[in-house]
Amino acid sequence: HKQHGHQNQQLKENDDGTFSIVDPLTSIPYPGTVGMEKEKPYRCEVCGKRYKNLNGLKYHRSHAPHCNPELALQKLGLAPNMQSLQ
Repeated sequence: HKQHGHQNQQLKENDDGTFSIVDPLTSIPYPGTVGMEKEKPYRCEVCGKRYKNLNGLKYHRSHAPHCNPELALQKLGLAPNMQSLQ
């Protein structure tokens, strides 16, 4: 959970990548906070994580081994590192 605002509110990330404001004592979303969720239209097709801008998704794709097979292979030493070929 992320702290939100100045009244001990917390944000809970939903399965679809949006956030809901939750009661810090019960972790249950406050009534009527569904409309306050952030819109995140950019979705990773591998893991489903969502981003509010395209740059966030691009960064995720280039740095998340579980969503980038080439990066995963490089970390295992099974694929050539493109930077070393230059």
